[in-house]
Amino acid sequence: MRLEWIEDILAVIDTGSLSLAARKRFLTQSAFSRRVHAIEEALGTTLFDRGTRPVRPMAHVAELEGEMRGIARRLHALRTSLADPAAVTAMSVSFACQHTIATTISPGLIRDWTRDGRMNVRVRSSDRDACLMMLLTSEVDFALIFEPLAGSREQERRVFLEESLGSDWMIPVIASQFAEELNASIGQWILPVIAYPKELYLGQLLEREFLSNIAPRYQVRRVVETELALAALHYTLEGIGVGWLPRSLAERDIERGTLLDISDRLPGKELHIRIVRLRNEISVLAERIWERVKAEYHGASATSTTSD
Repeated sequence: MRLEWIEDILAVIDTGSLSLAARKRFLTQSAFSRRVHAIEEALGTTLFDRGTRPVRPMAHVAELEGEMRGIARRLHALRTSLADPAAVTAMSVSFACQHTIATTISPGLIRDWTRDGRMNVRVRSSDRDACLMMLLTSEVDFALIFEPLAGSREQERRVFLEESLGSDWMIPVIASQFAEELNASIGQWILPVIAYPKELYLGQLLEREFLSNIAPRYQVRRVVETELALAALHYTLEGIGVGWLPRSLAERDIERGTLLDISDRLPGKELHIRIVRLRNEISVLAERIWERVKAEYHGASATSTTSD
């Protein structure tokens, strides 16, 4: 049994979809489907009931889910130790960040954690689901993510522990240089939007919380689509359309006057930021950091997060 086989199987279990699992594994859907078929042929068994939505593991596969997760974590740890013998004793911690959080709240945390000069931090950034997958497979110690959208919180709580790190706001903004042109378009009930892919967290947030609420009034034009809020910031500054951005990311340009917050006309939403870990199997160093985070943030009221 190969590690990548286990990770492929777990990706399908976690997403309930071959197409979403393919994205997590950085493969095209056709390539991923061929891999799953190859695993099934090699093992001589069917792994998933593809006739259900979401796709579900067969009963004998579901029974082994916990064992597969444990094996994956141990193999990742072994691979890390073999690649870097010093890793066993190094003062090193790693975390995965949603792309947006990597440029806003994470610099402050890294500054605090590395201030005494005895620890180094490894950061990986990706979409929310991919960050949780890295946590599940023990590639990282922590994940920094936004609150889940409706329907997934209870499932996550069974696997992870979490603490709040405060909050941010997704707000609609336009470029002040092109405000007259964009306001004229909005006034005609035509809304040019800088969008995010619908399969990603920011894309789902955009569709569910914002565009679905204004669709009856506006003709929405998705002018450009990007996976990164930082790229959406630059597209917004070029006057391409309305961008929904984290306030922490847009704040400096709002203060400079190059962006205009139009939350008085279009909806925004508060987003709570979480630090997440597995419920068990955490290193001594990571446990110390977790207790420190709990002491600093636990019970504190959510406040708006600003750039560091």
